[in-house]
Amino acid sequence: MEVGFHYGVLCDPLEKQANDQGFTLGDDKEYLEDLERCMLMCWLHGLITDSQKYAMMKKMQKKVVKALKPLKQEG
Repeated sequence: MEVGFHYGVLCDPLEKQANDQGFTLGDDKEYLEDLERCMLMCWLHGLITDSQKYAMMKKMQKKVVKALKPLKQEG
């Protein structure tokens, strides 16, 4: 199974992206949303380079995937 996430100011929140794929980020959702927002702000304000942003997003993806939990199915 593959999951995919998009990171950016115009992308859906990470929790919504996870929910759309049948998962939740659980207790880590606020932390991960804040972390993504901080990284994007640093990049937009020129505090990090593109290559640094991509390296950070790669690490971010690992944290997001590790936090995933299946949504409980009713029925």
